[in-house]
Amino acid sequence: MTWVLLSLASAVFVAARYLYIKRFCRGVGSGAVVFVTRAVGSLVLLPPTLGKSIYIGSPAVFWPILLLTAVLTMAATIATMRIVQRDPLSGSIPYLSFIPIFMVPWTLLFFKEMPSTPAFAGVVLTCAGAYLLNIRAGMSFWEPFRIIAAHRVPRYMLPVAVVLGLTTACDRIAIASSTALSYTFLWTAVSALLTGITVAKHNGTGTLISSLKNPHVVAQAVIWAGGFYGQMAAVQAALPIDSGVTYVKTLTMTSILFTVIGGGALLKERGPLRGILASALMVGGAILVVVAR
Repeated sequence: MTWVLLSLASAVFVAARYLYIKRFCRGVGSGAVVFVTRAVGSLVLLPPTLGKSIYIGSPAVFWPILLLTAVLTMAATIATMRIVQRDPLSGSIPYLSFIPIFMVPWTLLFFKEMPSTPAFAGVVLTCAGAYLLNIRAGMSFWEPFRIIAAHRVPRYMLPVAVVLGLTTACDRIAIASSTALSYTFLWTAVSALLTGITVAKHNGTGTLISSLKNPHVVAQAVIWAGGFYGQMAAVQAALPIDSGVTYVKTLTMTSILFTVIGGGALLKERGPLRGILASALMVGGAILVVVAR
């Protein structure tokens, strides 16, 4: 049950980070936040990594996957940061609950794992949560679906969920050829380099330097490092379990509930009840998809 505890601990860190960013980092560029997160995160992870030494069992598998996931996650994370900083958490973060569902085709492709028919009920629950997020009094039945298709939050968050579904499935392959700590550190360091180059090219190095001097941006990076390593350690612990990586990701999705509840209680965001109900439906749907597989 170690992977369960690690997954839930990761969820707590993830929720705490989103709330911290929403409260203290709203005025910082999303790209700069991601860069500092990776740069500081790699420094936090360096001592324990050196203490146990870096291990890569299959470099031909490990490095291509690391580079692929670093690039894709950089784009997805910058998009997420923009939404977190500008929009209510209760109306944006629940869309990440789609990640385990979008993992299904990737796990089928990579690991020959096929979802069972009852998983369809989980898909319905998740879609119902997305519907609830967008419904308002006096709307026609089809209006929320048009909002989901046209509103910028779903247009950002749903592609993010697709990308993170792929990268999470890839994490399992990389960790199987290495260790959770080695992969977490090397991935974070490479991601910091790629993000730094990208942000500096568009906004200048001054943006990176000023962000590194911001104590709140640094603090959220430390929180991120704890959550990310927790998830990767959970993936490693769940390697012997069929569909283990999907189970891990589903449990970490409980961060959605923590984030939405915190957004209402701590940040006084409007409409938290609908967001909480939608989050519960979407997380419940994702869990049912995994259990029914």
